[in-house]
Amino acid sequence: MHTIQPITKEQINEMVYWHYEPPYDVYNLDNPPENVPEAIAYFLDPNLPCYAVMDDDDTLLAFFTFGKDAQVPGGDYSAEALDIGLGVRPDLTGKGMGEQFVTAVIDFAITTHHPTTLRVTIAEFNGRARRVWEKQGFTTQQHFVATTWTKKPFFILIKQIAE
Repeated sequence: MHTIQPITKEQINEMVYWHYEPPYDVYNLDNPPENVPEAIAYFLDPNLPCYAVMDDDDTLLAFFTFGKDAQVPGGDYSAEALDIGLGVRPDLTGKGMGEQFVTAVIDFAITTHHPTTLRVTIAEFNGRARRVWEKQGFTTQQHFVATTWTKKPFFILIKQIAE
């Protein structure tokens, strides 16, 4: 069982030091290390809807955000949709747990925001994430190259929510 709660400063301090192996290392927030204070301040912004996914022992498993934070510059986000960004603790990736995290985030998004469309942006190299979201009914709507950050190719996937 997972619980979802607004992320705390302590959880942010933990999450910014998560280390992913290549090619997922583009998600490391402490690279370079001088980015850490900026990343902590960013996630502490009360205008950023950021949530923690916790296990029964109150251990941080993943975090997620909604809105602009989940968008990658270069993509077309003009259509109305609720954007979702998800980060899973590195030692839990590739273990078949993605579906339960994605399901929890989708359920939370629908319950709290009542969107008609959900949208997620996934790096092209991240086939694991893409497969998990596609199993949840998301379909690819766009392929683009990021104009900042990694300059890597990304996919935008959407899912229509029945009203």
